[in-house]
Amino acid sequence: MYEGKKTKNMFLTRALEKILADKEVKKAHHSQLRKACEVALEEIKAETEKQSPPHGEAKAGSSTLPPVKSKTNFIEADKYFLPFELACQSKCPRIVSTSLDCLQKLIAYGHLTGNAPD
Repeated sequence: MYEGKKTKNMFLTRALEKILADKEVKKAHHSQLRKACEVALEEIKAETEKQSPPHGEAKAGSSTLPPVKSKTNFIEADKYFLPFELACQSKCPRIVSTSLDCLQKLIAYGHLTGNAPD
């Protein structure tokens, strides 16, 4: 499960950083998007640090079997949906494309469960 979590974090972090790096996001009319991306990145970082295994601790279980699903090692991608929703509402094609690409990957790999509040 730790590998799946790392993959999901990679999708989320890279996409959010790419959106933040876009020159359009620095403009005033994208302030809400910029703030949502920054907050999501901080939360992902905090959650990753809290859930990462201690250094030097061996991984339990077999490498041939899928790890047991555990809520403690699960980061819900649904709660990071807001920055991508705001990015899709942007008039900048680069930002929309980056957002849709990340959402597609999260959906394809089953990281978005659809449990986000409307």
